[in-house]
Amino acid sequence: MDKGCCAEMKKIIFVLAVLVPVECFAGSSTTGGVILKEEIGARPRGMGGAFTALADDMTSLHWNPAGLTSATDIEVSAMFLSGLASSNYEFIGGSIPTDVIFNSKSWYGKHSHSSSSEGIFGTSNTRVKRKERDEDTSVFALSLVALQSGTMDVYQLDGTYAGSVRAEDDFLVTLGYACPVYKGLSLGVAGKVITSRIAEAASAVAYAGDLGCRWQVDFSDSIRTRAIDGLYLNVGAALQNLGTKIKYSSSGEGDKLPLAIKGGVAGTMFFKPSVGSLSLAVDVNKAQDTKLRENIGTEFWYQQAYAARLGYRFGYDLDGFTTGIGARIYMFQLDYAFGLMSSINTLHQVSLTAYF
Repeated sequence: MDKGCCAEMKKIIFVLAVLVPVECFAGSSTTGGVILKEEIGARPRGMGGAFTALADDMTSLHWNPAGLTSATDIEVSAMFLSGLASSNYEFIGGSIPTDVIFNSKSWYGKHSHSSSSEGIFGTSNTRVKRKERDEDTSVFALSLVALQSGTMDVYQLDGTYAGSVRAEDDFLVTLGYACPVYKGLSLGVAGKVITSRIAEAASAVAYAGDLGCRWQVDFSDSIRTRAIDGLYLNVGAALQNLGTKIKYSSSGEGDKLPLAIKGGVAGTMFFKPSVGSLSLAVDVNKAQDTKLRENIGTEFWYQQAYAARLGYRFGYDLDGFTTGIGARIYMFQLDYAFGLMSSINTLHQVSLTAYF
């Protein structure tokens, strides 16, 4: 057997050796695009992933792009997730209302109060209380996600140590746009480019798109009491990862991306006098390579400064109970989520968002 043949055989062995631990990071699967299967944002993770209808910040880009219309401030967000197989999952992204792009003077006039604060924790700007917010607006969003699965030792066929290689490097670039189309109804779209390289031996590129809608109904006038200040009901749906196959070899058929459809309902109630708000959300989703799954979560904000979250994920191979906390400090929001992955491992997710 010549050296060229041996080299190719070793590459094949490297790739096969990496595929199993990498797939464990996202659970069992028959589709490709591992990077598309993890969840963006510590806030949604803490709520058990029940975020399709509740989505109202820049992370909506990865949950339901229609929710971007509620991101009426400029937002910049970053996230870090640690989990199985020494894998790291990182995200950075931002959103900007079209008001800023096309009519910046008008936008800054409406948002000149956004830097004011009632103290170190919490904020008095309109974004924290939906009933006092500006009307939903058209929003652009852009993000970069990276999945790095560490390194692995490589051995020749005779057992001789040959060094180490990076197990997997995946990158995802997403560009999205959302706009309000009718009273409380928003539509959103997102385009994705996925690149993947396994064991420094095989690489692939794929393209995909998402579609989303969200409808919000205001019941505040009919339910307002001395203790309740407002009630809002959201209904949302999204179609995700509609695109090309991801192919690591020009001669192979490639793997389908994890096409998924999801829907959800969520309710948010605001309490007097400035006590805070309570949200309850339920999601149902079906991916091409999984059975029907359900997500349920709740979020409570105390004086719009401190948040506590609980959630549970039904039908998942590894994930189950999740919890999280959050705090708003001046123009920043810090969120942490903890996920219990059966008896195997736990997930720790941290997000930091700045509002301008």
